[in-house]
Amino acid sequence: MNKSGENASALNRAHYDLLDSKKEFVNISPHLKHKTLKDLYLCLVNKCVSVVTSKNNTSTPRVLDLGSGDGEATLSFLSSDCAVTAVDISIEQLNRFNEYYPQYKSRCTIVCSDVIEFIENSNEQFDIIVLNSFLHHVPDYISLLNKVADSTKASVIFIFQDPIYYQSLNKFSRLFSKIAYLSWRITQGDILNGIKRRLARNTGDFSDPLNSIEYHVVRDGVNQDEIATTLVHLGYLVSYIPYFSTQSVVFQWLGDKFGVENTFAIIATYDASEFS
Repeated sequence: MNKSGENASALNRAHYDLLDSKKEFVNISPHLKHKTLKDLYLCLVNKCVSVVTSKNNTSTPRVLDLGSGDGEATLSFLSSDCAVTAVDISIEQLNRFNEYYPQYKSRCTIVCSDVIEFIENSNEQFDIIVLNSFLHHVPDYISLLNKVADSTKASVIFIFQDPIYYQSLNKFSRLFSKIAYLSWRITQGDILNGIKRRLARNTGDFSDPLNSIEYHVVRDGVNQDEIATTLVHLGYLVSYIPYFSTQSVVFQWLGDKFGVENTFAIIATYDASEFS
């Protein structure tokens, strides 16, 4: 693993801890910002819950939310009467979770931990594993998925808001996504340092840790095909859902209209017959 990979978790924790408000967090998170993406997420959450309630005959699915952050995305599961264990490496984000949603304390357990350490040390069983806008922060996400699946045998693994592997995108999607991001980025200030970091990445210079804070950019996104293949080998039936995601409100509308795809979700349901 290279140095940028080793520092990925620490860099992201420091970055998100510096965000002073929910508004700042939502501004940089398309899936929390745009109605079309929020509607898609809620639809997929409902599918996950429906699978578990019918398959496991339970009215209170047990959910493990890895990299939960401040709970903004976790709220959909709590609102669906799930019992949630929320794990995140940032105590600042988890404190905000408690502050924002005190009404769900009876059904939500909050754990400050590295997610891999939690998985390795936990004996709890869960119905749904949630990895929301998370895998692209993890240096070895395939190893993590193997650990999660092997340890929990969860009925559903739900992945959402990860960037499609750049090299698998067509030229139009790559160009459109870049223009969309830059159109938003130039309105956010600190333009000079932003340009410097982009140039440094392009030349392979990671001497400044901030050059690799957007770790998925450094390694060209996340390999959705490798993830799907891994889950299939682990005994899961995989549904792959590609969609468009960007911070810009205008370009999000355009991307939806033109059917551009640069981001993906996966709902993987465990097929016990594979091992019968």
